[in-house]
Amino acid sequence: LSETALRALLNNSKKYLASELIEKIPATIMQEVTNGIARGKHAGAVMESIREVTPIIETQIVTAYGQYRQAITELAAQKLPKSTLYYYIGPHDTKTRESCAEKIEDSPMTYKQLIAKHGGMQNGIWNCRHGWEQESSSPLDQGYNPEKFND
Repeated sequence: LSETALRALLNNSKKYLASELIEKIPATIMQEVTNGIARGKHAGAVMESIREVTPIIETQIVTAYGQYRQAITELAAQKLPKSTLYYYIGPHDTKTRESCAEKIEDSPMTYKQLIAKHGGMQNGIWNCRHGWEQESSSPLDQGYNPEKFND
């Protein structure tokens, strides 16, 4: 991958984070303070309601990292041999979304199969713990565990 492509992806991540962290979070904090004043809340209660917003920041960061990583993987996939296989790697537990479980079960897939069935490697899911990874000489070392699907 070229430095230009990586910089373009990084700039997209910056724009996304600027939108989410610089514009939305301060607006939410201002709204909480305004609501607190209007409702006669104690400052401590307003601070507590603002603290409830902070997990959103972690979600934004985790999402930005995941989207950046998947964009790089997808750009690389376009240049690799068509026979290259990809696994959807990540935990398979009670938090796993149905769409992620389906991708785990569909693994491995070629890039062409992946595009046809799932539209690409970018999943657009907030706070996702999963991602497509190129098959290595040992998928088990990458965390792939087919026994997780046996009862």
